[in-house]
Amino acid sequence: MLEEAADTNALIIPAHLGGAGGAEVVRKGETFTIKQWAPLTAPAANPGRPVRLT
Repeated sequence: MLEEAADTNALIIPAHLGGAGGAEVVRKGETFTIKQWAPLTAPAANPGRPVRLT
């Protein structure tokens, strides 16, 4: 999972690591590290229009 996240710039949401959202993972040689945390926030409400979360 870490390899795929690092290779595709996907965010992961780890259940057992401290943080406040998704983690951006990068490869450092044969290991992986968290580059930064991406906070999870809801988009602003727009009445009458569905919200798409990606």
